[in-house]
Order: sequence, then structure tokens, then C-alpha cells
Amino acid sequence: MSVMNDIDWQEFVESFQRLNSKGLIESVGYGPSSIKSTFLSQNMGATVFHPEYGELTIHCKRAGSDTLSGFCKEPTYRNGWSSKDLLLSYGIPGKNNHSHCLFANLYTTSESSHGLHIHADSNNFLSLCSPSGEKLAMWSSNGIRKGFDKHRAFLIAIAREEKTDSTHFFHFTELQLFVGNKDFSDMKKISELIDSRNISLELRMFLTEDHEHCLQKGMEPGRVRNHGTAWRYGKKALSNMFEQQRIV
Repeated sequence: MSVMNDIDWQEFVESFQRLNSKGLIESVGYGPSSIKSTFLSQNMGATVFHPEYGELTIHCKRAGSDTLSGFCKEPTYRNGWSSKDLLLSYGIPGKNNHSHCLFANLYTTSESSHGLHIHADSNNFLSLCSPSGEKLAMWSSNGIRKGFDKHRAFLIAIAREEKTDSTHFFHFTELQLFVGNKDFSDMKKISELIDSRNISLELRMFLTEDHEHCLQKGMEPGRVRNHGTAWRYGKKALSNMFEQQRIV
């Protein structure tokens, strides 16, 4: 990973300007990560040290996309509960003939298919609650704040993508600085950001079974297959939760 120091911030900006002037660059690889691979192939680095905000991660996104990747953070289950208990009690049928699945966004109001919801309490915990309001698991404010602190300030390199029958290209057109303007130490405010769709909180797990889909993948029946509880930024987050400054 390349890390530039503070005296090279202007050099980094000038390097991006030169990258912009190159126009279309043939993509390195395919798929969602190809834009970042192409950016790195031009010796741009994955991070840079900003004279005011310190070390910044450089994200890459396609023009017209408003998404920003978040992080995964599992809750701590209360005594008598586990992810398996949650699936057995509230899991619903899903794809590939699984009987107990939870692939669902959580909000402060119950979702009709499973009834689970979240609640920010007076102790500044965000709880995962049953339909009746029983607290089954919780996230601490400290753990969630650490996840969001990764995006306290960052850069986004924006590229226009063009495709042909045989390959595709990127033209890196903009470099933007984003600085967060929300308080992530208050779980009540976080729950409000979730309800307003600026942040999404998504369970992503199922219980393996004795059938073809699981057996083909070598999954032992009765195990929890957890893809991680995802904390993501919604489409409105970049404009609502960050101050933006165009660098190039």
C-alpha cells in the first residue's frame, strides 16, 4: 500500500490531474473492483496524507453511483440468545429452499415478515428487539462509532466507464474530499439516520439444511451461515452526511 506524506499532498493532486488528462484507460480486470484496480495501476496509491485531516483512504466510484461501502459489525447477544436461536425463532423462508433466513433491513418499527426491530435505549445501546419488544442483542455506541470513524474523512475518485464488446475503459474525471458532519456517538441519532434511509442495517444469514444447495457447498446441516451484519450508507448519505469539496 502506498502512503504519501503531507508534503506530497499537492503532488498527489497534480498526479490526479495528469491521470485525468490521459482520458480513457483500459480497465485492469473485470467486475466491481476493476475501477480501483485500474486506479492503483496508475501509481496513484490507496491512501494519502492530507495536511488537515491526516491519512485519507481513496475510494473509487463510477459516475452516477451514489453508494459508499460501509462495514460489518455483529451484535452481542443477551443470555439465552444466539444467532442460531434468532434464526430458529424469527427466520423466514428464503431462496434455495432454506426455511430459516434473515436477509432483512432493520428499522425502529417492526417489519411484518419477521417482526424484528431496533431500539436506542437510555444507556446509549442500540438493541435488536423481538416483536414484543424483548431485547435479544445489542450494539454498543463505542463499537459502532469505530466503524463509522473509518469514514470521518476520505477521498473519492470518480470515473466515467465506457465498454466495448471485448473490454472496457475508465476516464478518471473528478477527485472529491468528503468530511463527515454527523455524531456517531449517539445511538438515538444513528437510529434516526437508519429510519431516514441514510444508513442501512441489514441482517444477512441463514440456517444450513440437509438439501442439495448446502450439501454441494460442503455445508453441514444446522449451522449458521452468516455473511455479516452490514452497516451501509444509503443513496442519500453522501449528500446528507458529509461536507463535500471538489479537489479536481
